[in-house]
Amino acid sequence: MVLSSRKKKNPRNTIKSKILKTRKRKRDFDEVYKDYFNKTDLPHDEDLKGCGQYKCFACDIYFINNDALKQHEKTKKHKRRVKLLHKETAYTYKDSLKAAEITF
Repeated sequence: MVLSSRKKKNPRNTIKSKILKTRKRKRDFDEVYKDYFNKTDLPHDEDLKGCGQYKCFACDIYFINNDALKQHEKTKKHKRRVKLLHKETAYTYKDSLKAAEITF
């Protein structure tokens, strides 16, 4: 006689794993592109690092103080991101229509 056992679930299909994936997800290139070229004054926010005053607009990262921000700007990762922002343009609605071969 076989004992009944419950059906085992694959952990990759759980809701928790989907939540964790989206929490770590970074902003899309077109959103960062828009913020990088339209820099505005940052509001004071207690929940962010450094009260939200020290932000790298290219990498979309907040820092504790200005020294940490300056140190980050010397890294290769930051320089590559800035180079990519100046080289490419953001994906727009017109680009999507062109890819779908829709004209007006």
